[in-house]
Amino acid sequence: MRRTLLLLRLLAMAFLPLLISCGKRKAPYITMNGTAFHTTYRIIYRSEEDLMEEIQATMKSFGESLNNFDTLSLISRVNRNETHLADSLLARVILTAQAVSRATGGVYDITGSPYFEAWGFGTKGKIRHAPTPEQLDSLRQYVGYDKISIREDSIVHKADPRVTVHAVSLSKGYLSDLIGHTLERHGVSDYMVEFGGELVCRGQNAQGSCWRVGINRPVEDSTSTIQEIRYILSICDRGALATSGDYRNFTFVDGKKVAHTIDAGTGMPANQNILSATVKAPTCIEADAWATAFMGLGLQRAIEVLRDQPRLEVLFIYVDEENKISTYTKGLSPVEAP
Repeated sequence: MRRTLLLLRLLAMAFLPLLISCGKRKAPYITMNGTAFHTTYRIIYRSEEDLMEEIQATMKSFGESLNNFDTLSLISRVNRNETHLADSLLARVILTAQAVSRATGGVYDITGSPYFEAWGFGTKGKIRHAPTPEQLDSLRQYVGYDKISIREDSIVHKADPRVTVHAVSLSKGYLSDLIGHTLERHGVSDYMVEFGGELVCRGQNAQGSCWRVGINRPVEDSTSTIQEIRYILSICDRGALATSGDYRNFTFVDGKKVAHTIDAGTGMPANQNILSATVKAPTCIEADAWATAFMGLGLQRAIEVLRDQPRLEVLFIYVDEENKISTYTKGLSPVEAP
């Protein structure tokens, strides 16, 4: 009888962890909203632990390295030639950007900021008259992805000391990656990080289904704040997505509309037929850079370049030959928004 009671107690103890496990509630989803680096962000993750301090520490490290608007950041000091030593963040930005630059023949180039300034999209503000060919030629001396490199000892080498690096075209995507890595280091497997429209997601949302991402209708109005969703994408398990568009970022120079995508190979506005480019890639830094690059390439060249980029999936909203808005997709399956 005692042996029977002992056996029953042992069996009960063996099943106790299972019963506790079955009865344990799932961790809640935590949401963070805010603004940083001149844009908004939204972070949703499932965890028993509040990771706000860890996320903010990641943002701080990012800003100290890559914030072009902070005169004390590493990238600003490298641009002023006060140091030539890159950290891992700056090195990653330069190497990723150069890969996209080579693939696009220099249309995409993070050294092209002087051209943006010349066309009134930089920190100096708008311009009334277009830069002359002579002015653009003078800038070509220190613009070009082949004029900067990272050596094995993490030293930034410039062919001309006036060469500068501006990470704005891929920094939001990279920060989304970094925050995602921070969450994963703390055991988070269900999350969505959206920073300025570029996002990384993994696992499932709070409803236990795929993350759903809205793609805006390209309404050509630089003053509008209305975000009308045209397509919805479902991102299951893991994904990195970025969208770039010209339809709300333009100015008028000499009475003509000039969109903010500048072809860094020529110094001229790209004026291509793609209104918005959405890219899914293995990392958000790549998706962000490629979305900008495709805007500069235009539809036909973008399709040609895509043949050599099997890891990329895209959704292009463009103006066709009949001046109608059309779409081109590779890999992605957009659904019309209700």
